[in-house]
Amino acid sequence: MSYTRSNKMKLLQSASALILGASAMSAHAQTVSTTTSAITLDATVDARLVVDQSTSAASGTTATANDASDTSGGGVDVTGTSVMITGSTTTATAINNTASPSLADAGAAATATTSGIAVEQDNLSSTTAQTGAATDGTEVKLTTGVTDSSALTISGTVNRASATGNTATTAVSDTDFTTNSTQATLAARQDNLGVTGAANNISVTATVNDTDINLTAGATTASDLTVSGSTDAAVATANSLTQSMTLTGTSLTLGTASATANTVPSGATAGVADIDAAGAALLSSRQTNTFTDVSATNTLSAITLDAGVTNSSSLELKTNTQAATATGSTAGNTVALSGTTVGTGVAIVSSQTSDSESTVTAAPTGEAAITAASLGATTASSASLTDNTLQSRATGGTVTNTLTAAATTITLQAPDTTAAAVIGNSALTSDTSLSGTVSGAYATLNDQLISGDVTATTNSTAAANAGFNVDVTCVVANGSSINNDRNAM
Repeated sequence: MSYTRSNKMKLLQSASALILGASAMSAHAQTVSTTTSAITLDATVDARLVVDQSTSAASGTTATANDASDTSGGGVDVTGTSVMITGSTTTATAINNTASPSLADAGAAATATTSGIAVEQDNLSSTTAQTGAATDGTEVKLTTGVTDSSALTISGTVNRASATGNTATTAVSDTDFTTNSTQATLAARQDNLGVTGAANNISVTATVNDTDINLTAGATTASDLTVSGSTDAAVATANSLTQSMTLTGTSLTLGTASATANTVPSGATAGVADIDAAGAALLSSRQTNTFTDVSATNTLSAITLDAGVTNSSSLELKTNTQAATATGSTAGNTVALSGTTVGTGVAIVSSQTSDSESTVTAAPTGEAAITAASLGATTASSASLTDNTLQSRATGGTVTNTLTAAATTITLQAPDTTAAAVIGNSALTSDTSLSGTVSGAYATLNDQLISGDVTATTNSTAAANAGFNVDVTCVVANGSSINNDRNAM
């Protein structure tokens, strides 16, 4: 059984994968419930980790990296020389809440531990990361004069501003037992919450300004000039979550009945789902953004290579990325089961919501270009601008739920009269969102509702070499070549 649903597909990305399914109803030892304000684990959990984090409206986090400069060459003539700037890195990283709890056990004859991890993160303040001032950003420059029989290279540059409201990684691992009777629960709740009214929204903002990655040479003979593998990026994420559960054993007992999961609201507020599940192994996630703006902006990004009169030489600018990526919520939930015999009663349930006052915006402006006075005035040369990317990505919500069971024997109960999945509106007459219930030996349920604007806009810089451009002022002769291909905008 596999179930994924979306209220606004153009704003959402979701995927679910599981193998094997059956429908039967029965009571279980483990339950988990997540509301707008709390996670409740079953009282029988005996190995328990609980993380509860909150930021106040006045706290916030700001990270700034301005005036970064990495230069080489000094404009002097070079002959028979190799000059490189490799792995130059400038980053500004701002995170309000972060957690990474885990439980692990392995390698005994038997275990019957009941494990539970709960992570609750409430962000009430803005988060800002920035590299570069408006007209003075990160500079990585290699400059020479007359260049003969030399190799000039800029590679692996990283310039990144990253802002995150909430981020968490959780893991339960009980492996390599002869008899594994573990029952386990992973649950996470992440909320970003501003104050009513757009003027009072909190923000998660990443800004990159005026990056200049440039290799410049004068008259060039029998030389290779390369700019490659650079990344200039602004990344803003309101909620980020990765959860994994790994259970193995020669006999992995789990249960003999189906698991159930639902996103039916229990309160009186339309469009606000609770996350509930019952079973032997459970994984749940709930992510919300309310009065929260997520913005990634990369302005005036330039990755360029400039040369004078060029003979018997290659000019190459390749595999560079200029980007702005903004995400409301992202979650990856994974359950992996393996054994000679494996029981049933396993569920993944997830939800993501964003109100109409919350926005997600990504906007880069940039250029990747090669210029030369001439190519092959006397002997052939080449200019190659390939596999570069100028991109914006804005996503309201993205979820990947994966459940795998590898076994020689799995015993499924006979189907009963209960519907395996029930999808529809909740009982609230004002509710325009969906709510669902799913039951099965192995089950996944995903619920997404993104009501605010999600916008991605990519622009080239308003200059002569905007976008992806190879510009040769004078001749291209004597078998010289220009390759401007496989660039994506």
